[in-house]
Amino acid sequence: MPPIISAILMYLWDLIKTGGSLWAAPFTNLEMLWVIIPAYLNWMFADFFQEKKHTSLGNAVSNAVIVLWASIDWTRTSLRFYGDKIITGWNLTANIATSVFVFLYGAFVVYEGIKGRKLTHFIGRIRVVTYIVLMITPLVYGMEDISLAKAIISIILFFPLFYYLNELIEYLLPDPVSIKEDEGSSGFESGSDSGSLNDFDTSGKNDDFSDMKF
Repeated sequence: MPPIISAILMYLWDLIKTGGSLWAAPFTNLEMLWVIIPAYLNWMFADFFQEKKHTSLGNAVSNAVIVLWASIDWTRTSLRFYGDKIITGWNLTANIATSVFVFLYGAFVVYEGIKGRKLTHFIGRIRVVTYIVLMITPLVYGMEDISLAKAIISIILFFPLFYYLNELIEYLLPDPVSIKEDEGSSGFESGSDSGSLNDFDTSGKNDDFSDMKF
């Protein structure tokens, strides 16, 4: 293999490893892990039970609230870290700029959802929203000593791997009852032996009391 190709592949592999380390970083910090546990849980349940095949506009707008809240918490945490001399003024500026950018992204999802734009189905998907929160939070907490440029490239490069790995896992798993019910294929049909009003004859012809005379 030519040295140039080998160097490119090694660099790409290093970026992917950086993305993986960002993903795993919360497990090395209990404070950070405690903050994003709700994001983990919401992603695992919502992605499989609600958004396995489709993300509704309502779900997308609700998911945007996660990034809105996360961006506010990043700002609060950054100010606390700066006050405690944990981060420098440059780190504070970078963190707040990132928080504002992500907040605007969440607001944009809400706006697009209210307008009913098709783009909302993708940019507001719980998988996308969770990825942003989980990958940026370690940078705000200063868990990864990497350059901003390398972090951005790693996050972009790692995204397709994360997204389509989830897609593959969910494709291999059977559809949950919640998805089948939403598609109208859960087996509960009108007129079946499920206690519907169609089981009762209201015409009086089959009523046991129809032959009684007073």
